[in-house]
Amino acid sequence: MKRTLSGIASAAIVLGAISPMAFADTSSSGLTPAHQVPIVVNGQILSNPYEMVGVDSGNQTAFFPIYYFDQALAKIGITATWNGATHTWALTDANISNPASVQVAGGVGTGNTTVTLNGTTIKMFNTQAAKDPAGGPVTTYMPAYYVGNILTALGINNSFNPNVGLVITTPQATSITLSQIAVTGQSVGTGTISSPAVVQNPSGGSLTLSTTVTDQNGNPVANQALTVSIYGQNVPSSVSSNGTTLSTSRISGGWSTTVSTNSQGVASLTISGLGAYKVVFGPSGAASAQSQTAYIGFTSTNGVITPQWSVTQNVSTPANPSNGVVPIVVALPYSNGKPQSGVQVTFRLYTQSPAVSGSPGAFFSTSSGQNISDTYTSQTVYNNGQGWQYTTYTDANGEAVVYVNDYNPDSNVYVTATAGGTTLTTTALSYTNPNAPAGSSPIAQIGLSTSVPYSTVEYPSSLSNLSGSSVVYVVPEGSSSGYSGLSGAQLNDVYTLNVSTGYITTINNVNVANVLGANGYGAGTPSTLQVSVWYNSSANAYQIYVDGYALNNPNNNNLNAWTNPYFSVGVSTGNAADTLTVTDQNGNKATASYVASPYPANAVAGVSPQNSTVSNAVNHSETVQLYVVDQNGNPVANAPVTLSYDNNENNLWITQVNGTTLTGSFNGVTEPTPIPLYTVSNLGYNYVYVPGVASWNSGSKTFTVYTNSTGWVSLTVQAGNVGYYSTGNTIAVSPAVPNGDTSTTVSVYSWTKPGVNPDTSTYGEAYLGLGAYNSNATQIGTLTW
Repeated sequence: MKRTLSGIASAAIVLGAISPMAFADTSSSGLTPAHQVPIVVNGQILSNPYEMVGVDSGNQTAFFPIYYFDQALAKIGITATWNGATHTWALTDANISNPASVQVAGGVGTGNTTVTLNGTTIKMFNTQAAKDPAGGPVTTYMPAYYVGNILTALGINNSFNPNVGLVITTPQATSITLSQIAVTGQSVGTGTISSPAVVQNPSGGSLTLSTTVTDQNGNPVANQALTVSIYGQNVPSSVSSNGTTLSTSRISGGWSTTVSTNSQGVASLTISGLGAYKVVFGPSGAASAQSQTAYIGFTSTNGVITPQWSVTQNVSTPANPSNGVVPIVVALPYSNGKPQSGVQVTFRLYTQSPAVSGSPGAFFSTSSGQNISDTYTSQTVYNNGQGWQYTTYTDANGEAVVYVNDYNPDSNVYVTATAGGTTLTTTALSYTNPNAPAGSSPIAQIGLSTSVPYSTVEYPSSLSNLSGSSVVYVVPEGSSSGYSGLSGAQLNDVYTLNVSTGYITTINNVNVANVLGANGYGAGTPSTLQVSVWYNSSANAYQIYVDGYALNNPNNNNLNAWTNPYFSVGVSTGNAADTLTVTDQNGNKATASYVASPYPANAVAGVSPQNSTVSNAVNHSETVQLYVVDQNGNPVANAPVTLSYDNNENNLWITQVNGTTLTGSFNGVTEPTPIPLYTVSNLGYNYVYVPGVASWNSGSKTFTVYTNSTGWVSLTVQAGNVGYYSTGNTIAVSPAVPNGDTSTTVSVYSWTKPGVNPDTSTYGEAYLGLGAYNSNATQIGTLTW
């Protein structure tokens, strides 16, 4: 803080005699000892030198050795250096930014000694040499009068009285510093959040906490009032300072009292209690300073767990996976005067009232943030909340430690610890995201799709009747137009994925177990994962992290660089009904339900009618039904089916699926969007998506449809004269096909042998083309037009 150089009055340093003239500039030799007087700075006696009386400009005045002035100035933050060769007294004051503005009474003047401030000359006067009566060699003496004027010009109060001495007082400290809290009386710990200071005496005990208060110049500040806040679940049994009992008042989450520093600037507090406390020393009144915090505990006969005070923590991020880590420490009381080491402690983490329904985002971790919940335990239901369990053992000090981490905003996360027959409980932990994506179009919902998503489509937040082999795409969406209206950091999000009974096997077709196992996560595949998607502007790519570990792209030099903000999820349902729940940091939620099905769609077993001449049908349109079966020949109901084609079906279109006409919305108007089985140059759309009915992307040569409850799917096929939305924002019509035209015939092929179809990943369950896709294919029907 810079000193104010105006408006501060100072008494001149006087003896009983007349002060020298303001413009004295000559020197007279000869100094006579008077008597010893103290030099006092801010109430502290620094020295007790001999005052020497001498003549300056014909007047008697007081002189003191330079050394004692140097010592006094150092105490108030001013460095003084004497150069005997040049007779220069150089002062350095970091609080003075413009030394030329410092005006000393009487002007610069003249004399055998020059005084500089930060290199600028501010005063000249005469000094004299004499032997110090206290002993030592001849030294240089300065007239106290001129030094007093310099101090006054610097805004420092000073005065001289033969009975009191030379008194220098800086303005009252408005900026103070509190030292780190020191704790004494504990059995274990230093008072940090990861190493709380704990009394392990089962009969109780007390802890003394102290901090030293200093001003901006490093000087101890006496009589400084401090507010002490004590946060915890149990009322402290006693609070005192230096033997005096203190009264406390109730505050939110705890209690408050006031202590004051002693003459050395030390403030102390002695406390006894039950359980754990967070103790905060902070400034009181107008003084400003950073508070200091200590964490303490008392085991009594049952043990203690920390924290037992309100905790709000920022979430972890892929860039800082330990940002959200909160240590959970359990200490057991001494048994027969010794720590209880090697005692099993079972930690349970649960969300009693989750902010977002579903599995809690918090998990047990290492101190660096890596998930250890799956490594040691499986999920459990505890106190009406879903959570995790972790078992460990107390160390040589009778303590056990685990950490909680979270990538999602969350609230009411609790941890319990059971040792023997005793269960201890923390207070609620809450997680916030200070860097949540902001913008005019933040993520408003999570969409789910069973096919590759398109940027402008609003996908539903719920899917049902999926087979266990169905891959689900998780799509961040704005309030409209899919994710096309979002860009860059607006698409940053953290998702919690949970499968009720099965396991998550892949993210973007990358094996999850391999990703986690390669980073020491442990074997197996988890039923809950944190998936973070972050936009890297410098790489113009999205980075995806699974429980904090990079998900490298095998199709991009194995770098963590992905083109799109969505990702796919593969699950293993164990051939049972299951549900995938996806929640994100903004509270959005989506679910995908899987039906109990022994096997997924494997092939199309039949076509009805088996051979169709489409050009003979009314309007050249015919409905063809496909019968879908699994690897054992059983019908596959309510499941997605992938059909492929060779793109040579000129002027042949799919206009309806299961009786639903394929349409899309353009500028708020519903327009026809049939699927062409050939290339159309003026097509005004490059995808078709009707939830639960059909999806198609141009250029893929595949489309997805859904079976009904008996395993059948119906396709309405039309040859020519088909209306479609065109690039001119108008409805175009494909060329008509003459009645009875039989110039083109394509076949429907599928796998008809028993067992798993080896070609579904490439050709789907059925293939439409001029010829068979390979030797595995069998013709099961034809279309002619």
